[in-house]
Amino acid sequence: MSTTAFIRALSPAVHALSGVTLASGGLDTDTHDAASRHARHSALQGASSLEELIAMVPSDYRDVLRPFILDVAGLATKRVAVMETFAKWKAHQSASPKTYPSFILTKAPSVQLTKEFAGTDVGRSSMSALERKHGEYCDALLADALKAKESERELLDGLIDPQAMWTRVKAPLDARVEVILASRRTLKVVSVVGGEPGEVEYAGWEVSSVAVRQSFEIREDAVAFAFRAISIVEGRHIAQRSKTDRKKEIAKSADVEMADASKPGPSIQSMVDRAVSARFKKALPTRSNNTKKAENGGVSNAIELNAAMRALDRPAPAVRKLTPFQKRKSDRNAKASQKRDLRGAEAREKRRSQVVKDNKRRDKPAGKTRKPRDKHHDLMK
Repeated sequence: MSTTAFIRALSPAVHALSGVTLASGGLDTDTHDAASRHARHSALQGASSLEELIAMVPSDYRDVLRPFILDVAGLATKRVAVMETFAKWKAHQSASPKTYPSFILTKAPSVQLTKEFAGTDVGRSSMSALERKHGEYCDALLADALKAKESERELLDGLIDPQAMWTRVKAPLDARVEVILASRRTLKVVSVVGGEPGEVEYAGWEVSSVAVRQSFEIREDAVAFAFRAISIVEGRHIAQRSKTDRKKEIAKSADVEMADASKPGPSIQSMVDRAVSARFKKALPTRSNNTKKAENGGVSNAIELNAAMRALDRPAPAVRKLTPFQKRKSDRNAKASQKRDLRGAEAREKRRSQVVKDNKRRDKPAGKTRKPRDKHHDLMK
């Protein structure tokens, strides 16, 4: 058995591929029929984002088509924004009464006129003419702005036209195809003349039929990738627009419900008064049965009421969870503060005791005075 026959026996798949290549005689562009093209383009509908779409590009041509797809997506985004702005301005133009976009100053310039002139027919007609001219100016400015936006949309439509997109991507794509075809080679398999049936041999190298077929397919699919990118951008805008409209509807319905809730019923002030009264009852201390003691030595009702009101106004202390380090530090600070308070109390008590002693010594009455000794008394002794 020859070497080629041995290889053919070990790898039937290689032989089958070789048989297809030999039978077809290379790549025939007629085999790229509409069914194959439809299947590839239908598969692009599965991409729901630009990154997924770029990932579907064959890896050999991904670096070329990535900037092209992103550029087309950017143009589609601008086109959507221009169309939305045009629709808003068109709604201003057809509104009744007529309104204007925010960039148009709807307030007419004020002209200072004297009271005597403004009250005359000539003065009133002059002011009316100024207002009319300003309205005509606003109408003309809005019309020119709409024309500018329409021209901008037409320009963007031309940039994402199929022929324009193909012209933009053709040159870099052809350059990449040449590089790929030059580097993709496969063995050329031919039948052995006079050999066994099915026996083949290798007769050099040839351009890979897979690379050639892929080069035709990527040329056919480049614009399809671009159109799918445009559809993704437009679909994202439609979804965002629907979400915004839905939020507006919810806000509008909420306003209607709030208006219904404001119908006659218990007023808010009465509910607040009842809540405050309940809080007062809870905050006020209960009165003792010993009325005499409450009247003589207890706290008066006015003081109790003031204390309760202050308790209501005082915010609840915030509970803060301390870390172990902060807790130890807080304990040390508390102990140090207690020691300082004790030392201060001892010093104050000592000073107070000294003051009391000094006062007692100063206020002590004088003792009995000793009478002077009499000489006669001494002689008697």
